[in-house]
Amino acid sequence: MAEEIKQEDKNNDGRPDLWIYYEGERPIKIESDRNYDGKIDMWVFYGEKGEKRIETDLNFDGRPDMYSYYVYSQRVRMEID
Repeated sequence: MAEEIKQEDKNNDGRPDLWIYYEGERPIKIESDRNYDGKIDMWVFYGEKGEKRIETDLNFDGRPDMYSYYVYSQRVRMEID
């Protein structure tokens, strides 16, 4: 099944700052530019069985610093680098 990408412009500046990747009807990944500087600083990965991982770049250096793990919307672990 082909992957589809939906883009959104949350701050209405004419540039996308949210990308949602779908496999069929199911979202599999979200990438977000939270501070609108043109660089992705948050990644959300969805598993097939209710699991989710969020990677966040807290200091906006291009690399994730915080990792949060969820199972059925319940956080089960969090790590900060």
